[in-house]
Formats: sequence, structure tokens, C-alpha cells
Amino acid sequence: MGGPDGAPLKAVREALGLTLRELAEARHHGLNATRVEAELLRTAATGPRV
Repeated sequence: MGGPDGAPLKAVREALGLTLRELAEARHHGLNATRVEAELLRTAATGPRV
């Protein structure tokens, strides 16, 4: 999350409904995401796969 190759933080926060505190913890410690959530976040960062 975040950084040049990561999912945009705003998109992560909105997609998963995280509070700012939860987002900060996820960024610092990592995020345990389901396969669907992970794909959603990748799509937010890179655009849909074709």
C-alpha cells in the first residue's frame, strides 16, 4: 500500500472502509486481505487486467 508500486492509500481506505488509525496500522504492519480484496486493491493501483 502506498508508494510508487502500491495501491493508493485513499483507494484502500475507501474500498475497505478503514479508519485513519486502521489504515496507518495496515501500512505499518501489513494488511491481511482476502484474495478478492487483494485483487480489488491491485486493480485500484494498476487498472483492470485485460
